[in-house]
Amino acid sequence: MITARRTAAALACALLAAAAHAAEGKRSSGAWQSSVERIQGETLYRAATADRESGTRLLVDLRGPACDAPGFTIVDTLSKPRKDDELLPTSARARVDEAPLHPIDAMVAFRKGSREVLIELKPEDPQRLLDELGRGDTLRFELLNPSRGEPIYLRYGLRGSGDALGRARTLCLDAAGHAAPEPRGRREQRHPDARYFDEAPPTPAGRERFL
Repeated sequence: MITARRTAAALACALLAAAAHAAEGKRSSGAWQSSVERIQGETLYRAATADRESGTRLLVDLRGPACDAPGFTIVDTLSKPRKDDELLPTSARARVDEAPLHPIDAMVAFRKGSREVLIELKPEDPQRLLDELGRGDTLRFELLNPSRGEPIYLRYGLRGSGDALGRARTLCLDAAGHAAPEPRGRREQRHPDARYFDEAPPTPAGRERFL
């Protein structure tokens, strides 16, 4: 029992430190922001919903050198400080607009004496969720309350998320010495007739008629 409590306390402290540490190079992008976090010897490249006096925040963290394994965390504030450290496993589902659902394993972390609660999210397909966040309009969560067994619903606007996520990834790749690839889903969309005005136009497959 003592070992379990110490483990819960250590994990809760680590999660809370990751969320509360002061940011470097913070830049706003619509309803989102990007920054660099240096926490306990580790550097995180973060995109997150903008700071708010109340309500929840969503954090998306990238780590070098690969910068392709995002970590997702929800930060919330309790009405009063907790009396004990506690870790509670639960489950959740997420959906960006009308895209397919994301099954998620989650861990809720409480820290003694703190009003802050963190929910660490482990999506089944984190890369797909990351890609959808950069292109969608609204992210919705259905989170099972581990204490009461009732669902909790959260919603986050994604205005500016693509820019914030792109900057976080660019900062991560630059620090690791990699060139940032073209963001997924952001390729230029050309008009189908534009190719006929290139310097070397393609040979038409057939004759076009103009009426």
